Amino acid sequence: MKRIFILFITSALLSSCVENTQRSEAQEDFTVVIHTSYEPNGLHPVNDFSSLRSHIYMYTHRPLLKVDLGTFELQPLLVTELPQSEDGQRYLYTLRDDVTWANGEILTREDMEFTLKMNLSPLSNNQAIRPLYSSVIQGYEAHPDNPNQFYLLCNEQHAGNNQILIEANLIQKSAWDSTGLFDSIPLERIIADEFERTDAINDYFERFNDASNQYEPEKLEGLGPYRITEWERGQYITLERKDDWWGDDENGMYFDNNPSKIVFRIIKDDNATLLAFRNGDIDVSNRLGTDELLRLRENEDFNANFESDFVDQFAYSYMGLNCRPTAKERTPYFTDKLVRRAVAHATPVRAIMEDLLHNQGGAEQITMVSALKKDEFNDTLDFIEYDLDKAAALLSEAGWADSDGDGILDRDIDGASTPFSFELNYMSGNQTTEATCLMIKESLGKVGIDCNLNGMDFSAFYQKAYQQDFDALMGAWSESAGYTDPLQLWHTSSWSSMGANFCGFGNDYSDSLITTYNATMNKPDRDALIKELQAEVYDFQPYVFLYSTRRKVAIHKRFENRETYNERPGVLVNSFRLDPNFTPTAPLAEADTAE
Repeated sequence: MKRIFILFITSALLSSCVENTQRSEAQEDFTVVIHTSYEPNGLHPVNDFSSLRSHIYMYTHRPLLKVDLGTFELQPLLVTELPQSEDGQRYLYTLRDDVTWANGEILTREDMEFTLKMNLSPLSNNQAIRPLYSSVIQGYEAHPDNPNQFYLLCNEQHAGNNQILIEANLIQKSAWDSTGLFDSIPLERIIADEFERTDAINDYFERFNDASNQYEPEKLEGLGPYRITEWERGQYITLERKDDWWGDDENGMYFDNNPSKIVFRIIKDDNATLLAFRNGDIDVSNRLGTDELLRLRENEDFNANFESDFVDQFAYSYMGLNCRPTAKERTPYFTDKLVRRAVAHATPVRAIMEDLLHNQGGAEQITMVSALKKDEFNDTLDFIEYDLDKAAALLSEAGWADSDGDGILDRDIDGASTPFSFELNYMSGNQTTEATCLMIKESLGKVGIDCNLNGMDFSAFYQKAYQQDFDALMGAWSESAGYTDPLQLWHTSSWSSMGANFCGFGNDYSDSLITTYNATMNKPDRDALIKELQAEVYDFQPYVFLYSTRRKVAIHKRFENRETYNERPGVLVNSFRLDPNFTPTAPLAEADTAE
């Protein structure tokens, strides 16, 4: 027994030494450079919402709780445990007492209340997100005895009530409202839009929504282990590890802070990205195109230096058709669902996947729920086959014909002969997207539809989308493996409020499905409802679903802990450590990576 005890002590000491050594190596100064193919339109803590902003915020900001990317289970971050509720509407949260802001102030429930007020105020420029919160949150109530506790009051039983705050990153009340302007305005009155628009309030929101709060690093401080220190527009965004961060003593995907610096390198052009890999300027990319990764994989040095993979994810690409083009009085090309179905039959989805994605970069996407969600996916819906004859017949049935023999269909709209010549908006800079648009244009031309391609930058593209100022657009959405509220994308309220239901899908029945789905706590019953909603979307055809995108990931082998996830962003670099056993090879040969 004594011998065993001595061995145990020795083993424990050795283990301790190894851990200390690893921690020491991990804390060395090293930088991870992440490639991004676009620049966020802003990093405002309330008003911006791009996927890149969410990725950056995983390092710089913290909500109360978040979904674990590996297990898909909720994980408490700023609270001591997951929210508790006896009735499914009143949830008790308990804040940790050791969370501090950069200036040393303790996180308080007043910070949380202020965060809720800004996210739910009709004067914040977050029209896309606010309906999601206001559909669930009814109010806030401080616990009468415990200063670290508060109740979140919800409108009704809702399947997503306990997850509603997973993207609500905390903002510091004293930094944003040092005079206590909102102290006397209850959250309930803000939600109901029943507070007085005083000059002080209007002036405040003019400052709050100002563009400087989207870009200036000193205004983007959060509770995460890193802070944004520099944003060189069009070039890079730099994050640096904080000294004496409140979570330094904890480990895990949301607490690790091993690299001293994380740099998001903005490279929009595909060839420039390959050149950056060749020059050793990039360590990680989760935004490569299929062709880019396949070309890189032809290089032996790349394979020796990088681990790469095609990773299934909860995301899909689509062509959205403006079904209710009334906001900007656009031509009603797609108000008839016969026309929308015709366009679906004339879109060469499988050819796009074969020619542009080489059958590796994506999988068939039939409706808005990922086939990875086997319980929720409606497998009775058939893939819409490419069939130009059927497309032509549907267009004829809808009243479109080439009456003047110019090769382009036309029909009478409001007393005027109108050619079927519509504009397809897309975000420029991605070769796969541009090639996809060209294939769609060519194919639609075969049935007499003139498709005019309109490349735009990120900001202009989404401005047009939210203003419903488009005929059609090329888009992509990411969802989660966990609970996903369909309200934001598919409820008519999200169209009438200029939210993310850009195309105007929906009717009373589909709205009722969404409402019932959100109120149903039994998962099998909820699965049946979401399948019915998929059938409605399928029949209405606001989108031509293209494919479920596979994330193309490359990670330099000089790092340990190279985990990838189906959930976005697919990679978290804060857990990386330098691999002491890695031996680098020569830089990638120019002949193999240059166009």
